[in-house]
Amino acid sequence: MEQFPLIQQLYPDYSTEKYHDLLSAMLPNNYKQLIVVENGITIGLAGFWIGTKLWSGKYLELDNVVVHEDWVKQLPPMGSDEDGMLAFTAQARELGSRLSCQIVLTPELDGLQVTLPESQY
Repeated sequence: MEQFPLIQQLYPDYSTEKYHDLLSAMLPNNYKQLIVVENGITIGLAGFWIGTKLWSGKYLELDNVVVHEDWVKQLPPMGSDEDGMLAFTAQARELGSRLSCQIVLTPELDGLQVTLPESQY
């Protein structure tokens, strides 16, 4: 729950109870979070699922993020692989949709703001 202040920045209406309930439903399905901490403060996070598919075996499913409109033009252009993968997201693609694994953090992106879509499936 130490990442809750960052979650609350992205989703101001989330209570600790709602976040706890969502995590409780996701964790048994191999959901994990990678958290970036600086000086004891969570400054970034990415969620992912690890699963197994009949046709490909083990896989890693990364979260789709939506980059805040003020930051979209500061990111490098999207590659064709990323563009193709985003075509299979559960929700309609939004302006600024990117795969978090494709955003290379640099000092110029300090303060980057992203949100998560309502659904990843």
